[in-house]
Amino acid sequence: MSPVVLVHFSPVELYPPIQNLVRVLEKEASNRQFVLITTIPSVDLTLFEASSVQIKRKGKIDVKASAWRRFVNYIFFHLFTLQFLIRYRPDTVIYFETLSSFPVYLYKRYIKRGARIFIHYHEYTSTDEYQNGRRLPRLFHLLEKKLYAGARWVSHTNEVRMKKFKEDISPLIISNDHLLPNYPPSTWRTNPPVVNTLPIKIIYAGALSLSTMYTREFAEWVLDQDGKAVWDIYSFNYSPDARDYLTGLNSPWIRFNQGVNYDRLPTVLRAYHAGVILYKGHTPNYVYNAPNKLFEYLVCGLDVWFPKEMRGCYPYITEGHYPKVVCIDFRELHQLDLQSLISKENHEFQDRGFYCEPVYENFYQVVTKNQG
Repeated sequence: MSPVVLVHFSPVELYPPIQNLVRVLEKEASNRQFVLITTIPSVDLTLFEASSVQIKRKGKIDVKASAWRRFVNYIFFHLFTLQFLIRYRPDTVIYFETLSSFPVYLYKRYIKRGARIFIHYHEYTSTDEYQNGRRLPRLFHLLEKKLYAGARWVSHTNEVRMKKFKEDISPLIISNDHLLPNYPPSTWRTNPPVVNTLPIKIIYAGALSLSTMYTREFAEWVLDQDGKAVWDIYSFNYSPDARDYLTGLNSPWIRFNQGVNYDRLPTVLRAYHAGVILYKGHTPNYVYNAPNKLFEYLVCGLDVWFPKEMRGCYPYITEGHYPKVVCIDFRELHQLDLQSLISKENHEFQDRGFYCEPVYENFYQVVTKNQG
């Protein structure tokens, strides 16, 4: 039996959804071989491991490296992946994002035309971004379009992204479009205590920037609360100016911490009352985004505050139940009524079932259907 091969150019340590998918594959695939090909993270992270899924890392991706060094890593990764596909001739290949597509395109086009191709996009990239961005993604996207019509599966994380993707590739038509949302594991489920008192403990976990996020604006609001709000930040991926700004505040109410590995994140989250999302919506990807952290915060029992620019979060706004999901104008934070924001009066707890297992178990069934 040939292996099912997953191709994920970006380091999986930075993408919790692929880690969750692999965990489900471990559980489901007792008699089937899965191989994941990815790269080595440039940040100091514990490497993700899976007992029954082989993980092969080729190339180290560092956005701070020179263009030449990045190009060499691209070549190294894609040549290794193509060589692996040619050697083992898998019937099924799953790739994630455009940057993973090139060796899969060559394999399907010239080596094994009958191979079943599954495609998933963690992010949405608009036509303008492809055209005005880096040359390799633009070239790869032109080639991967030839895979869409015959692909067994093409998915995005939510309906709006899929709709815009289909509009972008028109007149091409895909018949096997699906949604694959970024939910955390059910083991993260937490029944939150009702907290109506101050101070409110707030967390942000994830990449951090001053230019593309409301980092400065939210920090200024926290300072204005004079101890009624405490904000902790956990980040591996941050711009130096964002770190310097936050640490330079020297405030007891704002603390910058190094990020934590994904498996430790639920333990950290449960110590807080609310999780904040800070994206300004500087690209369509972020405007139409319901990010991982939205569901991670919710499943761990935290309220979620997100900027009004993030239309992808609108379907999750709550009315009359908690954890609360609240849309906030981060340009007018001085208008917030903090006591009203945290109040749970006349609200009931609701478990909204945002768990990854049913999503990925269904994906597994489709991937392995009619396979030997």
